[in-house]
Amino acid sequence: RQLIHLAAQNGHQKLFDHLVTTYHADPLAKDNNGCQPIHLAAYLGHQTLVDHLVTTYNADPLAKDDYGWQPIQLAAHHGHQKLVDHLVTTYK
Repeated sequence: RQLIHLAAQNGHQKLFDHLVTTYHADPLAKDNNGCQPIHLAAYLGHQTLVDHLVTTYNADPLAKDDYGWQPIQLAAHHGHQKLVDHLVTTYK
């Protein structure tokens, strides 16, 4: 994983943006499992960051990782029902 993935995983939006703007990190970069930052943010329930990734960096809320998991599925599997409801109503 790259630092951009760790920022997303931990919900650090300011660090994420700093990495993109200052170091030209790819906001859609895939890790060794095909997970983009949006997958990791959803996995841990970081709704504000998920929205930010979609609206600012055009992250695809329906993107699949190498195992076929979408961000909404990861959020659901890990019990983040508010995020699941938000994704369903906002990005259907």
